[in-house]
Order: sequence, then C-alpha cells, then structure tokens
Amino acid sequence: MRLFLHYPAGRRMEAVLLATSPDRLRIIVRGQSQTVELRRRHGHWYSEKGKRVEFDAILALDSAPAIMPAAPAVAAVAGSFAYH
Repeated sequence: MRLFLHYPAGRRMEAVLLATSPDRLRIIVRGQSQTVELRRRHGHWYSEKGKRVEFDAILALDSAPAIMPAAPAVAAVAGSFAYH
C-alpha cells in the first residue's frame, strides 16, 4: 500500500507499507534508505521521534495516481483506518 503522510508543520511524505500490526506500521519513506516505525497510542499514530502523523491518503500499490481529496475528507478516511 502507498501512504501519503502528513507530519506537523505541514510536511508531507510518500511511503510504502511494509508490515503492520494493530499498533505498529513499518514503512519505507520515499527518498530514505532506512525503514520507519509508526506506533499507535491513544488512537493516534506517532513517528519514532514522537511526532504525531496523520494519513492524507492510503492507496493500493497498483492503483493509478489520484487527485488528493481536501484535508477534511482525508481526515475522515484516515481516522477510519486506525485499528480500534
């Protein structure tokens, strides 16, 4: 799966999901050689450095490029992605 992540201060990154469990995601971010682990705490996802991460979009790897929906619509979709 392709992930489009949104970090604090507006930083956006594209990543590929490598592995998942209910409270952890292992990803590789475009342009970086190291994998990154995201952890879910209290219903939110956080980077290894403790920064909150939101998902702008989650797409199947074989999907065609898509126009990104507006932020409020994306937030609703990303919120439904979290494991409960």
